[in-house]
Amino acid sequence: MFQRAKIKTAIVQDTDSGIILKPNDPPDLIQQVLRTGELFWIRSKEDLDLVSLSIGYGTVHSLNEWLDVCGLVFERGKAAVGIKLPIAYISSLKSSRPTFSEAEQVFNHFVRKRELFALGESINWEEATPLRDYLIHQVIRLATKYHLPIQIHTGLLENTYNDVRDSDPLHLIPLFL
Repeated sequence: MFQRAKIKTAIVQDTDSGIILKPNDPPDLIQQVLRTGELFWIRSKEDLDLVSLSIGYGTVHSLNEWLDVCGLVFERGKAAVGIKLPIAYISSLKSSRPTFSEAEQVFNHFVRKRELFALGESINWEEATPLRDYLIHQVIRLATKYHLPIQIHTGLLENTYNDVRDSDPLHLIPLFL
């Protein structure tokens, strides 16, 4: 099918995407993008641990350590042909340019309240905005460092029933300035 359709490469988010290769298909037909949502959709200690422990980093105690984890994720994802920023799956495309200090204040909230997070508590989405936006900028910097193209999901806020005006791609301009 791929040869008949003259498809040279299929870029997927997960290599277990269900695409079945035939023996005569080229071995590099399926290429993967690096998922990055887990690096900036942080609202609880569990969100941090899910990534840091899965790559063998251990428990993260500071924003600088989390940035190290982000760097390791990119380092280990060298085989990826790009990255996916799934911003619009759960929020508006609007973004700000918070400072490290502003992001660190939110991050430190996690550290101070770790015992609450063990009970599944998390800060609300609005409170997490400075950290999320700062980390999105860091993910873009890492993609640039590793020369990876960036795929940005700009959909209509899938499954969130938000205002379609929030999916305006012009909201992405602060990410690249």
